[in-house]
Amino acid sequence: MDQKPALIPDPPLTRDTYVVATVRCLWENLPRLVIAGLGFSVLAAPSFVLGVLGLWGPALLAGLLLVGPGWVALLQWEGELLAGRTPSWTALGRNWLRYWLPSVRLGMLALFPPALAQVWSERLPAHAPLWLLGLHVAAWLYA
Repeated sequence: MDQKPALIPDPPLTRDTYVVATVRCLWENLPRLVIAGLGFSVLAAPSFVLGVLGLWGPALLAGLLLVGPGWVALLQWEGELLAGRTPSWTALGRNWLRYWLPSVRLGMLALFPPALAQVWSERLPAHAPLWLLGLHVAAWLYA
């Protein structure tokens, strides 16, 4: 009698099995992840080039409009892989469009303290009150 071996189910995802499951998923999907990472690098390239050229305003704007949404789309796509599904390549583009506005809003919130610290650096008086200096240092530490 020819019996097929029973498939061993994956252990449930817990605090102890998370790392093993993540490494196994990474190894099994490595070519797909490398290609998806290259796509993210293409989205990050304009911000990087503008930053290297010293054009900080356009670099931050490019990062806000391209890098943040690209990162969110990539994480959503990788989440599908970790869940055991194989997402299509078009899912990356759909995720980018779907999460573009929320991730830009979140990026604006994240860029506010560094922008504020930059403005303060240029306009902070020489004999500023101690609380204002402390607030300035806190903004820079956050940045």
